[in-house]
Amino acid sequence: MRIEKIHIKGFRNFEDEEIFFQPKTLIIGANDVGKTNLLYALRILFDKSISEHDLDLKDSDYNAYCNTDTVEITATICDVTEECLLSTFGGAVKDGVVLIRYSNSKNGQYSIWMGYDENVLTEYSTRQYIKRLNMQYVDTNR
Repeated sequence: MRIEKIHIKGFRNFEDEEIFFQPKTLIIGANDVGKTNLLYALRILFDKSISEHDLDLKDSDYNAYCNTDTVEITATICDVTEECLLSTFGGAVKDGVVLIRYSNSKNGQYSIWMGYDENVLTEYSTRQYIKRLNMQYVDTNR
């Protein structure tokens, strides 16, 4: 299994961006271009150490330039063949593909959605998939 792409809308410096990942991807760039924001978007979806409280965004997490009140972070995961993941995702996987979406608005609470394509996403009450699919973020200094 691998993350094929992430689509980020309205989150921090991302107005509406789709980022594709190769089997091996290196994230590099100048200062203040969004590397840390990209990693934090991935952490919202996959990092077990992000608490429920951290999933409720602050006003500064919403993109100020496009004047949005909503955030959507959608990861497309492909090549899902592991039995533990197939059972965890259940009917949300088709042909080895599952989409996981986090959405939040300033006037409401966050929600998690999963499905095998944009048209069949189902809302889930928690990030229950985190038990089997967990990214560990390691903070480093140069």
